[in-house]
Amino acid sequence: MLKSNNKKNIFVLLPVVILIWGVVFYKFFQRGENDIFETPSPPPYSKLLEDTASSTQYELDLSYRDPFLGKNKKVVIRKKNSIGNESRVPNNIERVMFPEVRYNGFVKNEKSAIAYLTVNGHSVLAETDEEFDEIRILNIQPDSVLIIYKNQKKWIIK
Repeated sequence: MLKSNNKKNIFVLLPVVILIWGVVFYKFFQRGENDIFETPSPPPYSKLLEDTASSTQYELDLSYRDPFLGKNKKVVIRKKNSIGNESRVPNNIERVMFPEVRYNGFVKNEKSAIAYLTVNGHSVLAETDEEFDEIRILNIQPDSVLIIYKNQKKWIIK
């Protein structure tokens, strides 16, 4: 009696399993407009930006207790003046137009480093404290080189 019940279960369940796997393979290999991996398109960004632009502005309350000192700290926020930054630059410094210098790399041996530069389209190999076309090499680093031209220093980055 036990054996006949198992045979009936096999004859019923086997077609169900085959049917389910058939549907899975059909959906997996079916490519087209009804793709199961299709994701919905996001909403247009212009509408999202308009919503955030009209949102209210918030002010942070920074008068909370310091967890390390155990005291409330008064926070003073100072506004920066855009005019103040301009007044820090002395007027007597003359702006120098640097020639077109490009740092292409360097070669280092036990004694010194040699920088490979392109100056106004011409390739130049130069060591530290070497001068060419009024440009003097002050420092050579793996990613940059410090040059001086008409008494003004400038870092040239790779």
